[in-house]
Amino acid sequence: MPITALVLLTLFFFWAIIVLIVIGLFCGFRYSFAGPDIRGDAANTILHSAADAAETLRRDVGAAINKDKPKDI
Repeated sequence: MPITALVLLTLFFFWAIIVLIVIGLFCGFRYSFAGPDIRGDAANTILHSAADAAETLRRDVGAAINKDKPKDI
């Protein structure tokens, strides 16, 4: 049922869902599929790779912003 709801929401509100998922990734959320009907780890491997990439990008952007920030005396 939850996967069906996710698919229906994605079909009707595609861009809003994608934006919320990306914002969630940059806020440190990690997504995964779990349950008795889920076989294999291919989807979860992809989701964890996306979360790792978002974390790396967030750290790099934060470091670049802090590097350009003037130092307090």
